[in-house]
Amino acid sequence: MKEPVDQLKARELAAWSGRKAEVAGQAATSKMLDTFREHLLAPAQMLRLPSAPELIQGILAANSLVWLWGPPKQGKTFIAHDWAGHVGAGMPWQGREVTKGRVLYVVAEGAAGYRKRIPAWENYHEYPMTGVTFFNHPLQLLDHAQHSAFLVLIEELRPALVVIDTQSRCTVGKKENDADTMSGLVAALDQIRVAAGGACVLTLHHGERTSRNMRGSSVVDGAADTTIKVTRDQRSPKSPIKLTCTAQKDDAPFGTIALPVIQVDGSLVIANQDPQLPDSLSGGGAAVGSNPTWKTVHLSGLQADILTLLQRQGRHTVKELAEHLKKHRDTINDAVKALVKQGFAERATPYVQAVESSPGDVEEAA
Repeated sequence: MKEPVDQLKARELAAWSGRKAEVAGQAATSKMLDTFREHLLAPAQMLRLPSAPELIQGILAANSLVWLWGPPKQGKTFIAHDWAGHVGAGMPWQGREVTKGRVLYVVAEGAAGYRKRIPAWENYHEYPMTGVTFFNHPLQLLDHAQHSAFLVLIEELRPALVVIDTQSRCTVGKKENDADTMSGLVAALDQIRVAAGGACVLTLHHGERTSRNMRGSSVVDGAADTTIKVTRDQRSPKSPIKLTCTAQKDDAPFGTIALPVIQVDGSLVIANQDPQLPDSLSGGGAAVGSNPTWKTVHLSGLQADILTLLQRQGRHTVKELAEHLKKHRDTINDAVKALVKQGFAERATPYVQAVESSPGDVEEAA
């Protein structure tokens, strides 16, 4: 019995479609194989590959995944905000070179605090916070629709630095101890890095003070290019914020950095430490354990600079202050008068020195 014409045609069509798919698959495989062959490199060729440029010398590299972690209320947000301001403006950070680039800062919690943080940072540095765009929405990184739309936004903005503040607020309802879930998070962050053209993606996350690793699955620790722990002794308002590099894939971890904090216009600001000061003024730097006496104060940017210098290096003449801060002596003298009037400094002619105990309140660090 002959096969019906319709069935015969259907079978021939299916066979033809199968052969077509097979040919297309072979072509795709061949093309992919050519691509793979291009990525076969000899040792000498590997050595010629360009290294990722640094956003902040020795701290943040481009084209990397970085986690800034530590117990709550230690100052992680203040550090990330300070880095964002310096990268956006291209300003050196704590004496380290900075590559200027656009910053996208995802504010998933505590947006109200930026009403104080931004003007305080600008007043202290006497420079506008340029190059930083804030994304005021609790982005859910593991939601396919939200993440896909965010990738389009990233491709439009092409930021050099993307800050996720915080991981927990951007993964609501997800189990951070689950390896598969955290693998998905790493993939989502990696896609952001690639979509930006090789950005540094900085994620803020919580962890225990006594732990050497972040909270949650070890998948994150394994995927991170750099992890930096943030700690601060909250028993003392003079206590600096300490950064400790707990892991770095392609370089030796940097040593612990102690950063002084002051209060300007009602918000904490990371104060400058100038390692390039001459020895006659520097007093040996601010190594951990040297017990720096940073004060918490309510001051303008110039007043804060003067007080920080006096507290760190001891008494100075107005002339020395003017030379170091590159300001006119009359401008320095007016700022010193204000410090003396407010009880932050005192004159011991011809010197000016910080008062041992100064008024002021501390804003709780995030």
